[in-house]
Amino acid sequence: MICYHFQFETGHGHKFVLDEESETSDEADLTIVDPWLALENFRCGCCTIKANNRRTCPAALSIVPLVKAFGGRISYEKTEVTVEREAVRMSALTSVQQGLRSLAGLLLALSACPVMRHLRPMAYFHLPFGDPRSTVFRVIGMYLTGQYLRSRQEKNPDWELNGLLHLYDMIHEVNINLASRIRMASESDATVNCVIMLDIFGYEVETGLREGLADLKPLFAAYLEDK
Repeated sequence: MICYHFQFETGHGHKFVLDEESETSDEADLTIVDPWLALENFRCGCCTIKANNRRTCPAALSIVPLVKAFGGRISYEKTEVTVEREAVRMSALTSVQQGLRSLAGLLLALSACPVMRHLRPMAYFHLPFGDPRSTVFRVIGMYLTGQYLRSRQEKNPDWELNGLLHLYDMIHEVNINLASRIRMASESDATVNCVIMLDIFGYEVETGLREGLADLKPLFAAYLEDK
């Protein structure tokens, strides 16, 4: 279980408890579909969900708790965010948008979005407040593990990471459309800006890949030596 606790100077706070093996976009008990949640509104071109299979965008539905809790908050408002998982506890005094960026990434990766579900291993090994450099390292490790598992099942692996670049192109599209959805539902900018922050992170991951991981290469000197 992963627990996020947002505490404000006013004494107000919000707590979110997630199971890293759960699914955050189950619409079974949903009776009314708000326009910003409807699958066909702001639908991504890369979406593979059949219209008769569900009514809502799974990415949007996964972050409903954030929109409800923070829809009226200003993005730069300060908050203390504490994240607990088993015996690990991490805290940061940061802006609302930065705290939400970390939590939104977790919620989206646990959703049924056909694009974001590729990031589910990142959710299982969730690292709060990760910076772009560590995120690049973790994403590549996740993707290469997936390719190794494909090779073990005699499926063609993608060791050149071309599929990862394509994945981040699709993630960018999801983020852009998700931000448009949230603008329909939020009174303020905190939840919109957290998605924008996620998209900036995605851009930095993609840039690192396209530049051949030059800034990480010195760390792997021992692996690059001739044996």
